[in-house]
Amino acid sequence: MSVSFEEFNTQTREEWIAKANQDLKGKKDANEFIYFVEEGLQISPFQTNDSAPTTYTIEGPKTISGVIIGDTNEANQVARKFLENGAQALAFDVISGTNYENLFEGIHLDMITTHLMSSNNDLDQNKLSEYISKSYSDKNVDIIIDGNHTSGSFKKIVTSLDYTTSFRLRIQQITKTFRNLADGNEYQNAVIKLSLKKDFLAQIAELRAIRVIWSKVLEEKKIIFTPLTIISTIDILDELNDDIHPLIQANYLLMSAYMGMSDIAFGLPCSSDSEMARLSLNIQHIFKEESLLDQVVDPTRGSYIIESLTDQMVKIGLEGSQ
Repeated sequence: MSVSFEEFNTQTREEWIAKANQDLKGKKDANEFIYFVEEGLQISPFQTNDSAPTTYTIEGPKTISGVIIGDTNEANQVARKFLENGAQALAFDVISGTNYENLFEGIHLDMITTHLMSSNNDLDQNKLSEYISKSYSDKNVDIIIDGNHTSGSFKKIVTSLDYTTSFRLRIQQITKTFRNLADGNEYQNAVIKLSLKKDFLAQIAELRAIRVIWSKVLEEKKIIFTPLTIISTIDILDELNDDIHPLIQANYLLMSAYMGMSDIAFGLPCSSDSEMARLSLNIQHIFKEESLLDQVVDPTRGSYIIESLTDQMVKIGLEGSQ
């Protein structure tokens, strides 16, 4: 039997609020309910199709699962272990003297995404290029390096968003960066590194808004659309509730990365606790293998509160960073 949803009567926003006020029995006015993100970014939870603002269909990528190996003398051994556990992206700390033959022994860089972090800003790009040319002359590799290096062959992080910064400032920062990249003709191979914030709905909206703003800026500058890479990381756990297990907190942070369509979601880093990092990676496997979150184009499309927050953030970026 086929069912048409047009057969069902839908409530208007006014009818919904009226029913809520009836249930509240005069104790509070439903119009006072506000989903508050931060000053200047808030919304009524009573959102319907009639009241929804501009909506965007965002064709995000399939999110891949990553592990931050960090700085360890056993980086190669640890990395290979996580590859056996299904990691699709690895992040390493490197310095000018890093021996890439040893670091990548037994690791097929043409089959994964690799992020090379340079804490001391001394990554030797020529040395890295020589290794790649020698070992992968006939293959494509997906390598991301820090933005303090200029590179035409590797993807480059053009800006990093810290979780302690407000959504408003992050969105304005990202829009300004996009416009500068477009003006300087440096928009190819651009990567955004984003530290996930704890507001689940707003974080999804921000990730969606970043892709919309990227597309709008390229259109504004009359540039043919070029893909943007977004990396999501977890850095906030030290400031969250100690009474809640870190994996539970990592769970909803990672889920926002998947539902917001990050290209890469890095779970808990293995430098502090390798077993927790493995379990965090397994959480991502559940998202993909059981919930199929990486198989859905724009999974929160039709969630009016997220779409409304996305629209607010797009306007904050495009109108507030001129």
